[in-house]
Amino acid sequence: MTSIAPVNVWTPALIQMDKDLKEKYGENAHTIPGNGFAPPKTKQPKRPWVLDETLPKIKPPTDIMTEAAKKRAVERAKNKPDEERTFLDYLILAQDKIDEFRKKNPGVIYLA
Repeated sequence: MTSIAPVNVWTPALIQMDKDLKEKYGENAHTIPGNGFAPPKTKQPKRPWVLDETLPKIKPPTDIMTEAAKKRAVERAKNKPDEERTFLDYLILAQDKIDEFRKKNPGVIYLA
């Protein structure tokens, strides 16, 4: 007789694999266990799935647009004479100096 009771497919190895995956990629990474179905064996050699470490990482488009807008704002503020600069221009220039300092000294913690 065939049982229709649900089977717990979470083995200790799968649980550990899931924990390792969450440590490496964050809480939204999941291991999905199989349901016991296996495809028929073929003589075709298996090709490993390409891991995302082998693929080049691209920046999200919003980050690219934000950086471009910031760069344009900094250039505009730098090119204005002192008489025409506003408070916002000085704020943009100050933030640019802070960002340059952070790039040159990544381990320094300071209060601003």
